[in-house]
Amino acid sequence: MNANQYANGERKEIENLIIAVAGRIAVDEETGCLDSETVENWFIGWRRLIEYYKDNNDFDIGIEVMREYIRVENLFGGIQHNKQADDECVEIAREAIDELNYYLNEIIKTITRKLHPGGR
Repeated sequence: MNANQYANGERKEIENLIIAVAGRIAVDEETGCLDSETVENWFIGWRRLIEYYKDNNDFDIGIEVMREYIRVENLFGGIQHNKQADDECVEIAREAIDELNYYLNEIIKTITRKLHPGGR
């Protein structure tokens, strides 16, 4: 196994974690809030993925991870725009969207710097 195959295996492991935890993210029907512990575990996966891209010359990302990114971002957005949601729940969802977007932007910046070390 060459270094790139090993790296891709590591990325796949992290992506599988993100996908698995994403499947557990839900809105509490009574409160309309996110389960903050599950969301935090999901963000841990995204932080690991950022570190992975910083440490490896891998420029790919799995389509399943991007599908879950979009699905969960839409879930967060639904809470943010729900007029019946508690203000605290809306704020938590807003912060979660901001944090999620930050992580994806960090991945994009990291890969872009490696693809274009002299800048674009």
